[in-house]
Amino acid sequence: MLSVPSPLEISRRLFIDVVCTFPSLGCSN
Repeated sequence: MLSVPSPLEISRRLFIDVVCTFPSLGCSN
């Protein structure tokens, strides 16, 4: 069965994607 990612996980991934768009902040993997 497919596990649905929690809203918190989705928010975290979106946050990382946004942070990665700013070279000055750097990408925190």
